[in-house]
Amino acid sequence: MKTVTPAEFLAGHPAGRTIDHIATGSWAGDLSTWIGEPEEDEAWARLDAARKVVNGAGDPLQALDAIYAAEGSDWFWWYGSDQDSGTDDMFDWLFKTHLIAAYRAAGTPEGKIPCVLFLRLVNPTTASLGEVTPTLDGVVTKPDEWSEAAGFTGAGEISHAAVGYKENSLYVMVRLAEPASDLIGKDVRLVLYTSGKVGEPANIAARYSGVQLGFALGASVELNFAKVKQDGTGVVSYYRADGNGNWRYASSITTLLSRKAVVGDVVEFEIPFKELGIEPGKSVTLGLTLEEEGKLRGRAPARPALAQVPTLVQGKEIFSMTDPAGDDNGPGTYTYPTNKVFAQKGLFDLIKYTVYDAGKNWQLAFDFTALPNPWNGPQGFSHPIILLFMDVEDGGRTDLPKGAEAAQVQFDPDHPWDVFVRIAGWPAYGRHLWTADGKGPTLVGVASDPKKGRIIVTIPKSIVPNITGWHYILVGSQDGYGKDYIRALGPKAGEWSGGGCPDPMWAPQIYDYLAPSDHTQAQILGSYSAQGRHFVTLIPVQVEPAR
Repeated sequence: MKTVTPAEFLAGHPAGRTIDHIATGSWAGDLSTWIGEPEEDEAWARLDAARKVVNGAGDPLQALDAIYAAEGSDWFWWYGSDQDSGTDDMFDWLFKTHLIAAYRAAGTPEGKIPCVLFLRLVNPTTASLGEVTPTLDGVVTKPDEWSEAAGFTGAGEISHAAVGYKENSLYVMVRLAEPASDLIGKDVRLVLYTSGKVGEPANIAARYSGVQLGFALGASVELNFAKVKQDGTGVVSYYRADGNGNWRYASSITTLLSRKAVVGDVVEFEIPFKELGIEPGKSVTLGLTLEEEGKLRGRAPARPALAQVPTLVQGKEIFSMTDPAGDDNGPGTYTYPTNKVFAQKGLFDLIKYTVYDAGKNWQLAFDFTALPNPWNGPQGFSHPIILLFMDVEDGGRTDLPKGAEAAQVQFDPDHPWDVFVRIAGWPAYGRHLWTADGKGPTLVGVASDPKKGRIIVTIPKSIVPNITGWHYILVGSQDGYGKDYIRALGPKAGEWSGGGCPDPMWAPQIYDYLAPSDHTQAQILGSYSAQGRHFVTLIPVQVEPAR
């Protein structure tokens, strides 16, 4: 035996072939648990900013030690909603402590260290904003005006708040302990604080009361009761944080008519998403306060709210088809796993598929009976994984590609697929498009509207010029550790595996399937044969413009 160094071995054994692909450097096979959620991206941005300061100071050893400590992957593991340490606030504080130490060791004056690093975060509640139809008149005119909004119980002089959306604006209703009109003419502000974009300046305390609200305040929307007219009409104004405790007026005169506020029994106001800088399909942390100089009079909710803003379905509907409710049982016998997280009915029950022409994009809407998010999938849902195959041009394949083989199906020879899209709640593997000739993956847009049970996929026409043709839609149970991310089915349901599948080797591993109207799902999904050694052959639905 002769011991050698790596360099000596390589010198005597030169490379015999070229590696054309290096696997993702992660034990999990992807990086989604360390990056992609707002808190994770914010932490990376703060680390990057500190690293640049340390580098500019000549990389002093003590500063580098602090940077190296902050670069540990576990900080980013615990950030975001996909992992929960039980002490996330403490992990956040320790991470920031290392960054503060790096700035100090690099000689940064105390007043120049980003103030957001001194903020003690409070773990937020989660909420999904629903579409509302309010009349801004200072009165809750109809019971259903705010029924789909995210509702928050208040504290102090704020008893309740509701936040929703309609078209291109955010809508807010606040009920105070006394009629809101009693405050008209007084030097009191109602303020909606929101988080900002990743890495942008943020303040850590409310503007007037000086109270920390538990999240980085990137912007504020303010109603000054002293400026509300006696008839209750007024406007809200938008401000941006400068990172040093000050606020800069940022409203545009062009949005004046879209920043309407009315004060009556309650306060109701709207503000455009564009002015807020909030993108549909993304999440924003928010909190409402009632303040005067040096005093916090009320807030809602009691801790920050992480709210998902649904993607808006836009464009012209060109195709829509319903699927029978309650048929998420494969060929008729499949059952859910036994863990309580699967207790709700309809988790895999596709009930409608709609295609929209949205200008430069196609938008596809998949409506489900239920769309909860118990595992905090970053794209707003946890349970279903959708496999979409489209025959939209000549040629194609009738077999399953890598990334979908676990579904155990094959395709109608008359309608081979050209495009395959895999859709799930995790962006690391659930927003990917491939073509039959091997190109891909190309990333597409995936978002959700949980209150409507809807998953929305946006595909640029530059990738798929033609959407009409024949579509196959399959729904399985998402399993982050399963083959092709599809949860296995067997004869008997287990805690984490489905049941009612007599032949796991040949039976399809999907719960729901959009069958054409002249066939039944049970008929098609039950047509596999272990003796004949073949999977089921799926029949697509024809997607053509509505007449």
